[in-house]
Amino acid sequence: MSGEFAEARETLTLSSQVASWYCRQLGALAPILMPVIPLQAHIGRQAGFQASVIDDKYWFAKLYELITYFELRDRGKFEHADFVLHFIPAFYKLYYDAMKNYLRGARGNVSDLWLTHFDGLKPAPDDGPGTLDGAKYSIKTGVTAHVQGDMTTALVTAYKTWTANPKPPFSALKKDFFENNRPTFDAAKAAFFIDLNDKGPFPFRPDVGQFVIASGEMVVGGGLAVEEVYKWRDDAWKRADAALAN
Repeated sequence: MSGEFAEARETLTLSSQVASWYCRQLGALAPILMPVIPLQAHIGRQAGFQASVIDDKYWFAKLYELITYFELRDRGKFEHADFVLHFIPAFYKLYYDAMKNYLRGARGNVSDLWLTHFDGLKPAPDDGPGTLDGAKYSIKTGVTAHVQGDMTTALVTAYKTWTANPKPPFSALKKDFFENNRPTFDAAKAAFFIDLNDKGPFPFRPDVGQFVIASGEMVVGGGLAVEEVYKWRDDAWKRADAALAN
């Protein structure tokens, strides 16, 4: 096991713990009953205790956990897997530090982008956490803060601290972060849809679920499309490349 793999595994454990902070076992679900019209059935619901979202910050935290899991699972598909794994804790630390500073009231140490995310949807939905609007807001603001605000710093830090010998040029690593990670991202997104249906108080009927899958992140991400996020990632990569060249 490489040191990079071990560090990435630790980050996965931490990301799972963080996501769990925003969930509680609050009750039980009734068994699924087949309705007269099958399309009115909810998918993914079973009898037994169900984790319930108590804070909409769960949705970004859970998406982050899933992406980390699938990056570890798919590490064999990357040309420079050790750098991808080394980047994972460097990137996560910026989110985690911002969250910890926010929770202890040190708002001056938290960027405006992260404050927008952690402060949550204003005004809060009347029915509390776990609404679709809250989920969309959590994903949109979290992705915006992390990609636009943190990714350049994480790339520079990860490359400077990576001890590979010989170390390939920074430009040689880009394919893993764009072309090679698209299937990984898609797998994480599909898993997130299942969790969204399972834990939200807005379970999708099968027809609605098909619409969400077809429309993808334009629905779940509150208007964020994958191509838009990838453009942000490309901008962050270019800034990191320029910083490392100086």
